Amino acid sequence: MLQLAVKHSGADPVLEYGTVIGEGEGGFVVRSAYGEYSARLAVSCLVRPDVTDRVLLSVDAAGDCFILSVLSKGKSSSPNTELTCDGPLCLRVRRGSLSLLADEGVVMATPRGIDMTSDTLHIQTKRADVTCEHLSVLGRFFHSRIREMKIVSGRVETIVNRLTERLTDAFRFVKDHEEIQTGSTRYLVETNLTMHAKNTMQVAEEMVTINAEQINLG
Repeated sequence: MLQLAVKHSGADPVLEYGTVIGEGEGGFVVRSAYGEYSARLAVSCLVRPDVTDRVLLSVDAAGDCFILSVLSKGKSSSPNTELTCDGPLCLRVRRGSLSLLADEGVVMATPRGIDMTSDTLHIQTKRADVTCEHLSVLGRFFHSRIREMKIVSGRVETIVNRLTERLTDAFRFVKDHEEIQTGSTRYLVETNLTMHAKNTMQVAEEMVTINAEQINLG
């Protein structure tokens, strides 16, 4: 069988070293030993180059030039390493877990929203500061253990079906007025019940009962 070899004329790319000298409209301006190029950032190159950074170029005869990677940082470039991409980005780990480790902190910022979905969430920190205009929490069970708690609020409204409190000591100071509306009220005191007031008024529609072994009025 006779095999025919067909010769294709193509623009085979070559690799070059270059230095970023500026940023243009369509990409970066890179200077190499063979001249200056208008280079675009390759999709696989996530590190954004700065001016004076040394980069690896892919140049072909058709005029396409791509920055494949950033080799080293320049003297006047930013010490921060910035990972950039155009469009949505997804990090997926097929097997195992994903860890983000930083010695000096982790910052997350977005003008829109952050969504987190997991089976369990564990947070360990020495101090937490949360500032938000509106906070909404929806859950089936809430359990907390706090050594000391202080709440400063302009208005608090609580709606519950049943409230049970077990306290060692309770102190409540009301400056102006306190009003309690219930269907029925019962006080069980083991030793003494003391009430001090400048004026006391008790109003009942039907009956008032006072039952004790000894009653002192005066």
